[in-house]
Amino acid sequence: MQMGSDLLVDPNAQRIRATQTFVQPQFDAVRQVHDIMLVKLSSPATLSSTLRTINVPSRCKPAGNSYTASGWGSSTTHVVRNTSQLMCTKASILPIKECREVSSNMQKRSMLCAAPPNRRSSMVKVTRGAH
Repeated sequence: MQMGSDLLVDPNAQRIRATQTFVQPQFDAVRQVHDIMLVKLSSPATLSSTLRTINVPSRCKPAGNSYTASGWGSSTTHVVRNTSQLMCTKASILPIKECREVSSNMQKRSMLCAAPPNRRSSMVKVTRGAH
């Protein structure tokens, strides 16, 4: 595992061998849902200015809350573009009813709908690992 960097390949990042992986039982690679995994490391990571612990929520935030989304994948459903640098954006969680009015694909409990704050025109669906 590589950690402590926002680049996919970084010689200065901390690397620790993974000894075990725990895939979410409902993971579906074709539909790209429940795409979350726990990884057991061979040794503890060293915390630093670029690597720290996070608090994991015990439940999902309701509509109206904002969060920061990050990843290396595509940021739109129309153009698939992967990047080697981590991308981040602020987003607000929207009510599922509002999303269903725009997209018939918003049917699964494993999805949440979000858009940049105050911009309802560019809603996106995001899969989540919980449930």
